Amino acid sequence: MSCPAGSRLYQCQYEYVMLTENINNTRLGWARPQVQAHEVLHLFGAKDLYNIAESKDYAVTDIMNYYSRDIKYATIDPISAWAIGWHKQPSTPFNIEK
Repeated sequence: MSCPAGSRLYQCQYEYVMLTENINNTRLGWARPQVQAHEVLHLFGAKDLYNIAESKDYAVTDIMNYYSRDIKYATIDPISAWAIGWHKQPSTPFNIEK
C-alpha cells in the first residue's frame, strides 16, 4: 500500500506490502519470485513503472515495469536504483516526482 498522491505526511506514516499467494506449483507459480521482489522494492521507495506511458521503452526490463518467465531476465535499471537509493537520479523521458 503506497501513500496516495496528495496525501499529507502525517496521513501516510507507513507503507507495507502483503503477499498472499500460496507457495505451490500453480499455473502462475513462475511469477512468484519476481512478484515478491517487485513488491519488496516498493518498501524501499521504488514505484510502479508500468503505468507511466513514457517508461514503456525506457525501462524495458526493469523489475518495476516488466515480468518475464524467469527473474534472471529482470533488471533494476537506474530509475529504480535511484528510487531505492542505489544510484544518482537518471535522465528520463518523463518527469520524476520526488
